[in-house]
Amino acid sequence: MTAEPSGWNNQIWDRIADVVVVGTGAAGGAAAAAASRAGASVLMLDKADYPGGTTAKSGGGMWIPNNFALRARGVTDERDRCVRYMVRSAYPAAYRPDHPTLGVSGVRLDLIETFFDHAGEVIDELIGDGVLTLEPYDFPDYYSDLPEAVGWSHALVPTLPKTWRRGDPGGGELLATRLRGATEERGNATLLGCEVVGLIRNHRGEVIGIEAHRRRSTLLIGARRGVVFGSGGFLHNLDMVNDYLRGPILGGAAAATATGDLVTLAGRVGAQLGNMNQAWWDQVVVEQAAHCRVTSRDVFYAYGDSMVMVNRFGHRALNEKSPYTDRGQAHFSWDTGRHEYGNRLMFMIFDEAVRTSDLRADPGIRGSKMGRYPVPFPEESPSYLISGGDFDELAQNIDTRLLALAPHIGSITLADDFVVQLRHTIARFNDGARLGQDHEFRRGRTMIERAWESTTRPDAVSDSLYPFADTGPYHCVILGAGALDTKGGPRTDCHGRILDGLGAPIAGLYGAGNCVASPSGQAYWGPGTTIGLAVTFGYLAGRHAASQPARDGSPGSAG
Repeated sequence: MTAEPSGWNNQIWDRIADVVVVGTGAAGGAAAAAASRAGASVLMLDKADYPGGTTAKSGGGMWIPNNFALRARGVTDERDRCVRYMVRSAYPAAYRPDHPTLGVSGVRLDLIETFFDHAGEVIDELIGDGVLTLEPYDFPDYYSDLPEAVGWSHALVPTLPKTWRRGDPGGGELLATRLRGATEERGNATLLGCEVVGLIRNHRGEVIGIEAHRRRSTLLIGARRGVVFGSGGFLHNLDMVNDYLRGPILGGAAAATATGDLVTLAGRVGAQLGNMNQAWWDQVVVEQAAHCRVTSRDVFYAYGDSMVMVNRFGHRALNEKSPYTDRGQAHFSWDTGRHEYGNRLMFMIFDEAVRTSDLRADPGIRGSKMGRYPVPFPEESPSYLISGGDFDELAQNIDTRLLALAPHIGSITLADDFVVQLRHTIARFNDGARLGQDHEFRRGRTMIERAWESTTRPDAVSDSLYPFADTGPYHCVILGAGALDTKGGPRTDCHGRILDGLGAPIAGLYGAGNCVASPSGQAYWGPGTTIGLAVTFGYLAGRHAASQPARDGSPGSAG
């Protein structure tokens, strides 16, 4: 029997495990499940006083290529085509279909190919172990109009109990609980309210543990084989958001603990950063995000047919039915003539027919109101809703609201000719809607746009378009850019090992999920891409860490 390396004694360490996992969401939970399955002792940590991270706020969906549900239907998820779809949407400026690596670096292609090759295997293993129960989620991929698209859904969701009722734990919370439970059932523990503030290395520079603060105490926690981070992005670190992201955002759905801890910690040990300008973009209601940056609901679906989104000049600037990740990016368009983000705010304007429609069944979002939000139900009157008897009164009320919001958004007002331009915009929209056509943005053309639509009227030519009423009242919700979380951080290899500035692995240090540079680049391939990547690469990282020999446990430096 091989003797344990020196340094692993409780005179130095407050706690010791083979693998220490930071974060209890999808990435951390999968890493812990894989490591404990391999026989390693595991200690899970979370900065929050409650487990699950951003995953617990989500629906728990996972975008998984070549998954069991596709295979059961006899569908062949062709590797080359699916990889091309992922690369084309992740790195559109670099993509070259005739290039040996499709125009991207070998490292980027390796990560995407690893995802295709192992995602289905990881899910099969978790299902086979009784950890997860999943079912197919029949919803199109988000770029289903691309030539590289495969034409079917890759999404899986946790199966909810038959007794499930609104208010019970949702799919994301169930997912995080089951992953964590698989680790705890093998005799491992979870420490909540435990903030990691430093990495500990031995004299070889290998990461052998962490320094953490918990309940006014400092803990030194040793990791014989590796430390795996699944600690979330930096959405709620304003300095990082302002320094790194490609444009101004107002907030988003990430857990409050998503403050970029790994970016700081890994930077101290020489990690290479990547994808720092990208996030899982969406839209938020400005007034709600202004009062609380950690949002409870973001605008995933733009509800309504007689509805447009215009900028402060009264012009449409996007396809309102496009996926939320694309709509979020439209806010960052730079106006070279006015020297401003011309679309920083978008005004979602709709007529009384949309306001009073009583649709209760929401598309695709199981048991929630998120398919209709932010358009309120007829009996609701949220404070963020702005109304006016005609377009002139609506514009006056919008400007009054913008003045009240100035401490949060700056001095933004409607252009002097806003109403004139809005009338022109809606007249053009109405002309096309009567023919079932959107002359500006081809709204309602793609599979994903049609899948989200749910407001068809008996006399409508299109599911997505309907002329505005000739008379008011009219209504408005002010929208800004937001995100589910960021997706940049230390670069990793296919095993989840964090890389240094020269591209070499930093021994003992791993990461997965939103805390590292995402293999998805700019893209959001389909429902559940965030969690699909987190579970896959978290699992691979935990498995690899558990396979490593124990390192020398004598601390040499901290960082």
